[in-house]
Amino acid sequence: MDNNAFVQAPDVDGVLRYDRMISIILGVMDLDYALRVNAPAAHMAESSTKQKTAYENWEHSNCKSLMIMKGSSTTAIHRAILDSDNAKIYLAHIEEQFQGYSKAHATTLITKMVTLKYNGSSGVYEHILRMNDMASQLNAWT
Repeated sequence: MDNNAFVQAPDVDGVLRYDRMISIILGVMDLDYALRVNAPAAHMAESSTKQKTAYENWEHSNCKSLMIMKGSSTTAIHRAILDSDNAKIYLAHIEEQFQGYSKAHATTLITKMVTLKYNGSSGVYEHILRMNDMASQLNAWT
C-alpha cells in the first residue's frame, strides 16, 4: 500500500492540513516517535542496551518520517525550506516557512470580509456561504 497516496503535497493554503495528515499517518504507522521525543544521544560502546534500543527506535522513526515528509512535498516546497536530518526540526521548518504567509492571508481575508457587501446579483444564501467560508479560513489560521 502506498502511504504517500494519503498525503497531499502542501501548497500554501494546505500547510495546516499537511501537518495534521503527516502527524496522523506517522502516528498510525507508529513512526511518530521521532516527532514526540527529542533525539537521544548517539549510542557508543559504553551505552546501555536500553540507551542503544532507544536510539535505534528513534533513528528508525526519524528516517522513515523524513522519507514520507520529503517524498510527499512538492519540489517548490522542498526547495523553500531548510533541510534537516531531524524529522521534528524539518516539520518545524515547514511551519516557519508559512507563518508569514498566514498573517498576510488572514489580513486579506479580514479585508474581504469587512468590505464585501451583498450586491443582489446572487442569492443571499450564496453571500452568507461566502462569508462563512472566509470566517472558517480565518479560524483555521488561528
